[in-house]
Amino acid sequence: MYLSDNVVMQDFQLGQWRVSPAHNSLQQDQQQRSIEHTPMQVLLYLVQHHDRPVSKDELLETIWAGKVVSEDALTVAISQLRKALGDSARQPDYIKTLPGKGYQLIAPVTLPPPLTTEDNPTRKKYPMPVWFLAVFAIALAGILGWYATLNTSTSSVVYPPQAADAYQQGRYLLSQNGADKARQAETLFNRARELAPDMGEAHWGMAEARLRQPDAAQDQVENWLQQAIRLAPEFAPAHLTLAQYYFTRSWQFEAAGRTFQQALKLDPKHSQSHFLYAQFLLARGQFDSALQHTREYMRLAPQNYAAPVVAWIYNMMGKYQLALDELNKIANLSEPQLSYHISIQAVLENMGREEESFRHLREIMQQRGFSQRQLTSATARFQQGGLQAVYQWLLENNYDQNIGQYAPPLSQARYATKAGKLQLALDKLHQAVEQKQTEVLWLAVDPAYAPLHPLPEYQQLLKQIGILTN
Repeated sequence: MYLSDNVVMQDFQLGQWRVSPAHNSLQQDQQQRSIEHTPMQVLLYLVQHHDRPVSKDELLETIWAGKVVSEDALTVAISQLRKALGDSARQPDYIKTLPGKGYQLIAPVTLPPPLTTEDNPTRKKYPMPVWFLAVFAIALAGILGWYATLNTSTSSVVYPPQAADAYQQGRYLLSQNGADKARQAETLFNRARELAPDMGEAHWGMAEARLRQPDAAQDQVENWLQQAIRLAPEFAPAHLTLAQYYFTRSWQFEAAGRTFQQALKLDPKHSQSHFLYAQFLLARGQFDSALQHTREYMRLAPQNYAAPVVAWIYNMMGKYQLALDELNKIANLSEPQLSYHISIQAVLENMGREEESFRHLREIMQQRGFSQRQLTSATARFQQGGLQAVYQWLLENNYDQNIGQYAPPLSQARYATKAGKLQLALDKLHQAVEQKQTEVLWLAVDPAYAPLHPLPEYQQLLKQIGILTN
């Protein structure tokens, strides 16, 4: 039975488990398990589309809409679901991995009968989002009382209940992900600002919601964040969002570094702050500090241990054996995911182990939807001229699937570099920098561009980006 949006908050039966979306929990006999919000959203999406395979890209674009995340986020969510359900990746009863396609729910789904108008007369009158938000607001008002102090700030300022309600509802909608939710959240944050102009957290909410709408104007984001910090200087999320904005959007790198440090000073136990700061430090070539913050990130969020982030830093440092050792640890702990294949393919290529590297490249291509005919053609090219010939083939055919080389024009620059077409590579890099393609921020430290390093035009590109400290 199809799980429509109208019943998404009702409990339903999934195999042996009773699923309660409203409480993010599973129950079987006397056994009850909790699920974090994001894995639950992944599960609900798989249930909604259980009659077909769901691609990884579809899940990432839906559940993490407006966020810059790698496939590791999805891998972790699927792993958490399997653990909660007692499922096995190798012999699944609930979630099946479909190589080259994604995932599919294979357990039977049984829903309770839908509520009738007589059972719930308001259900017909109001569509689900309005009905749910109304219930949420009532419950929130009961929790907050007549006046509320926001628990997301160290400030002792007390705001009118309507402003606090609007702000908390906006925070809830942001946790749902998706551009539509972000637009609704922005409306609520704006309402909170109107009711309480000195609520810094609401200004942060406006910026965060706008950043999650890729097609919306971004010209007010920096101003909103600066207002948030002026009004609520101890509110760490505003500092972190502004730091990431400086880093990836406006390329104000000195300001980004200072703002990351302030966010960590205010909340040193926030794992994501360590991860994002580590990526910033890596782009600047500060490898030891990047490793330090990455290890702290994994200490604070041990569920992310299997993400190949440490291996990737070692790869950027040119310490390929250490990178390979880290990846082998991951392979011994869990079923290799796409991020593993992408990482080990690059490391093995940098080590000159082309046969092994191509095996992983072929696996990546298969998982990314390349046809059997295309895979056969790539194999023939490899046999003729090694990886250089494969990259030339990718360049000739103008493939746009992300096989670990990012999206065009940067992917074309990387193919051209590895195929020995250095002027074409520089032309494509100029396009990527002009478009402010985020991945060019690591241009100075990624060994994929080593053949370009001696060229003055490449050095000029690095100066144009301005990410390096020296």
